[in-house]
Amino acid sequence: MTIEGYSWQLRSRMAAEYIAIHRDPWPELTAAFRDHGVETFSIYTDGSQVFMHSEVVSADSWRTAWSTEVHRRWGELMEPYIDLNKIRAPAVTPLHVVYHQPLATT
Repeated sequence: MTIEGYSWQLRSRMAAEYIAIHRDPWPELTAAFRDHGVETFSIYTDGSQVFMHSEVVSADSWRTAWSTEVHRRWGELMEPYIDLNKIRAPAVTPLHVVYHQPLATT
């Protein structure tokens, strides 16, 4: 199991719409994530700052999940909401785990 975290910035005054869209993600998008080894996926916001946390089966899980056709279409839908870099891609910053401790016992 690998933990992945990312951060990105929303465009000014776009947080409410961004959040509303994420309340009902496409079933085929969540299926693609699951099929590529994404086991948990959470998004948090602080104003216009977005933080994503996920647990994946391998380091390649996100790379393969993000390269799917359904994720490409979702990305096009999100483009008006997210700050883009010079090559018109989301300006995403990888986050580094400082502390993670599973506490549940089986």
